[in-house]
Amino acid sequence: MVISSLKMFSLISIVFLTMLLVKSSFAVATNENRNVSKLTLIQKLDDVIKAEESLGRNQKKVQELKDAREQYLETLKDIDLMRNKIAVLKEKIEAQNNQQNNISLNNKQRDSRSNYAIQTGSFVDLEEAQKQFDLILQILKGKKFSFLRIEKIGKYYTVRLGKFSDSNAAKQFIVAVIPEFSNADIRKAYIKKARIIKINTGSE
Repeated sequence: MVISSLKMFSLISIVFLTMLLVKSSFAVATNENRNVSKLTLIQKLDDVIKAEESLGRNQKKVQELKDAREQYLETLKDIDLMRNKIAVLKEKIEAQNNQQNNISLNNKQRDSRSNYAIQTGSFVDLEEAQKQFDLILQILKGKKFSFLRIEKIGKYYTVRLGKFSDSNAAKQFIVAVIPEFSNADIRKAYIKKARIIKINTGSE
């Protein structure tokens, strides 16, 4: 009867522990607050293994329990490894999001400083840009204007004029002050000191 009771206990223990192993592994992977103590499970497995070994029989069951113990430990290692990978991935995603947010913020700040400018020409040769700059300066002599400049944008030397709050103001300036450049482009831009080759801030 004692041996029979121990066998029954062993069978029940195997089923119970198997359910606990599956349940606890799932809990570890999905919700740490419902995690079953790893140490407690291992201790229970060790106690059952010792009980089976003390009977001196059924080595197959003992080996199955030992295999279950090793498999559980491997599962815990895999879960820890996966958790570390998820943490690293999360950090990368957060870093990318922060970088994107910084770019968006910089763009917004840049847009808030942007204005409209009249672009009268764009040249590969700096000398040609300077000629146009001097010509416009002569036309504007005695008139109010602001920020006549040559900017180095890429490989081109661009002649731009003004710092207008909107495109209509720029159009009105062309009609009233420099009709000679009626075909000039009106561009949304911002004044960047690093690009300035030459500038006359004007008398406005």
